[in-house]
Amino acid sequence: MMEARAFPQPVRCERTNRPFYPPDLQQRCIEIRKTRIGLNGQPVLFYAKRHEGTSWRRPDRQCQKLTDALRGMGLTVTVRQVKKVTGALYPEGIEKQPNLDVILGGLFRHLSGGRQNGV
Repeated sequence: MMEARAFPQPVRCERTNRPFYPPDLQQRCIEIRKTRIGLNGQPVLFYAKRHEGTSWRRPDRQCQKLTDALRGMGLTVTVRQVKKVTGALYPEGIEKQPNLDVILGGLFRHLSGGRQNGV
């Protein structure tokens, strides 16, 4: 986007020769992002947010970690199952629950159907 003059070129530090954006250029980049009009006056297209439920969306890391932990506890579960149960048990999201051990315990009890399987 810099080559197309949609964004300003960074300034080079005299001492280290590293590129950086001073505050005025940072503000200009923010304005370009908000207005979607580049320095060249042309419209700038940014990536759109991905929508929930699309087939190409990768499972989030926390659900993958929870799935791996549950498998380590002897359950045969998929990321999809963990996401579904997590959504049912924590409708506001697991980000609101600071203790992942509590989440893991709730998921284990729910997914094991109350059976402890010797664990």
